[in-house]
Amino acid sequence: MLLMKLIRYVRGYIQFSVTGGFVERFLNILSHRGITVWNGRKENEIYTGHTVANNYKKMRPVAKTTGVKMRVVKKKGLPFLVRRYRKRIGLFLGVVLFGAFMYVVSNFIWLVEVRGNEKVPTDIIVGVMEDLGVKPGCLKNSLDQWKIERQALIQLDELSWVAINIKGSTAYIDVKERVMPVKKIDVKDPCNVIASESGLIKYLEVYDGVKLVKIGDAVQKGDVLVTGIVTDKKEHNTLIHARAKIIAEVNRTLDVQVPFEQTKLEPTGKSATRHMLGIFGIEVPLFWPSEISGPYEMTTERIQLKILGLELPITIVNQQYILQREIRFRLSEEDARKQAIQQLAQLEMETFQDSKILQKDASGFCDETGFQIKSKYICQQDIAIQQEILTRN
Repeated sequence: MLLMKLIRYVRGYIQFSVTGGFVERFLNILSHRGITVWNGRKENEIYTGHTVANNYKKMRPVAKTTGVKMRVVKKKGLPFLVRRYRKRIGLFLGVVLFGAFMYVVSNFIWLVEVRGNEKVPTDIIVGVMEDLGVKPGCLKNSLDQWKIERQALIQLDELSWVAINIKGSTAYIDVKERVMPVKKIDVKDPCNVIASESGLIKYLEVYDGVKLVKIGDAVQKGDVLVTGIVTDKKEHNTLIHARAKIIAEVNRTLDVQVPFEQTKLEPTGKSATRHMLGIFGIEVPLFWPSEISGPYEMTTERIQLKILGLELPITIVNQQYILQREIRFRLSEEDARKQAIQQLAQLEMETFQDSKILQKDASGFCDETGFQIKSKYICQQDIAIQQEILTRN
């Protein structure tokens, strides 16, 4: 339907009216001769319809034969528009140049947007992409997306996945951050194994190095458990990369406190909207800069302007500030206790994810300010960590 409307507009069409004579015979002859008429209707003995401009002349002999009177109501379409403004060459030249300009700029990237990152700063990702060629003003067809994605992963160790999705004049950089493992010392570098926590050794397994402790020993945080300095019979020292697994019983303590007096934010029902105009990636404010007082929640909407389906390097940015107010309220003792238990459970998951809890002793109590839980633990964990042995060159 849209294509048909576009074709009719380019060819030009006429809205006409027919009165008197034999209208039905007039329409039948037109149909027989293949002259197309659409949107026809009859009101108060007046028939109106539309036809292509070239067909209107062919309809005149039929009108004369059937005794009807034809009259042009409106002329629409590109040919009539050109004829109306045929003396204004500058206007047509401007339209043509503007259309050519829009076609050209639609082949370029004008905005780069990063999505999916939380820990890795957007500026760092954008900087790497600019070095690899993905930046405002670059030609879409010049980008080897697969190659750029692979190179970006090499340069950004914190990312496990990168994808470039181009939509209109915007390049969306979709990323997934890597869960970074604990940094390990290169196996070529000499190191000791030291205690990450104070505790009582329950299990000892040395792979490389000389052990300095045994099962049942109490050690302090930072003590050397396995040394990478090996002395032979001639008292010559050799530096090696020590490795070991050392399980110890460790005492830990967690504290959680939930105050009775708390605050929360809720919408006031008022909001403020600020508009900006984005041109070639540069956002120009359309408002007088002023500070928004009080807390707020901001949402951003970007509208890409289009002409005839082509995305322009122009965006309308609407920032809505939903004003909030601070509400003070007081928790009951029971609600504070439940909240404290929930917080302690979450803290235990984060703290003891690599440990085994052997014993737990938790006690909760109230004071004037809130509800507090003190929890003591005896747990088993691997306390062996490597510490590089620094050597002088």
